[in-house]
This record gives sequence, structure tokens and C-alpha cells, in this order.
Amino acid sequence: MKKVNLFFRCAADKIKKKFFKAEKNDISHACVELQNLEAESKLTADEKEREEYAQNYNITTRWQTV
Repeated sequence: MKKVNLFFRCAADKIKKKFFKAEKNDISHACVELQNLEAESKLTADEKEREEYAQNYNITTRWQTV
């Protein structure tokens, strides 16, 4: 749902930028956030395994030291 909202905000900002050039528009961070979400979702299987291993390692070692 967040991705859809960012997409619509980004599209609206691009339309405003195209048709209202005389007005100063704020810099939209929606497009940047959308690109970051897409980059994060394109993780390979190896990267996902590494992240899962790191999370599991951190959780288990935390309890071993207590």
C-alpha cells in the first residue's frame, strides 16, 4: 500500500512540475523513496540469506551472553 501511495504522490508531483513551471515546487522525496523501495526489493537470494543469517545470529548471541 505504501508503494502505491508513493507512486501516486510521485506522479502528481511530476505533473505539477510539468504544467506549473512558473511556480516554485517543493522537492518531492516520494520519487526517491519509491526508487529506494524498488532497489531494496530486488535483493538476490544470497543477500536475503545473509540478512536472515545475520538477524538470527544477532538474536541468538544476545541471549547467550545474558
